[in-house]
Parts: sequence; C-alpha cells; structure tokens
Amino acid sequence: MQMLIATRLTDGRVVFLTASHGWTESIDNGVAVDSIEAGDELLDIAQRAADIVDPYLIDVIDSESRRRPAVLREAIRAFGPSVPAASESLR
Repeated sequence: MQMLIATRLTDGRVVFLTASHGWTESIDNGVAVDSIEAGDELLDIAQRAADIVDPYLIDVIDSESRRRPAVLREAIRAFGPSVPAASESLR
C-alpha cells in the first residue's frame, strides 16, 4: 500500500492526501492505495496543488493498531522527532 506525503507551505507541516483531495496531518486520515495506477493518480493530484511542496509516495503498513510508514525516515516525518525537543530536555 502507498500514500502520498508532502509538506504544507503555510506552516511546514507534513501532510497526507485524503480521499476527498484535501490534506490532513494524520496518517490515519490519509488515503492509501494498492496499485501503481492509483498511486500515479495521487501524484497527479498533488502536483497540481498550490499549497504543498515535495509530494511523493511512501509505502505504508496497515497494522491492527494503526497505519504506519514502512521506512523509518517516513515514520519520523509522520509521527514527529524521535527525541524530545531541546527545550523539553532542559526542564
């Protein structure tokens, strides 16, 4: 399965394309597809969007508990940093 991930221009957040061609910050609310043709359609939609940059497809795994990216780099993008923020670690 694949999903489309991108960066929103207004705030730099990682977003996922939804079934209604909108954008969501939640990987669970993004649309996942299972064919090359459907993935190409997602890329076409994203490349016409004016409010995002760097759209690309990622492989995802649908587990019983939640959807997650298959690659660590994309998991970090989807779920946030793997270490606490500097300001939090200084408290």
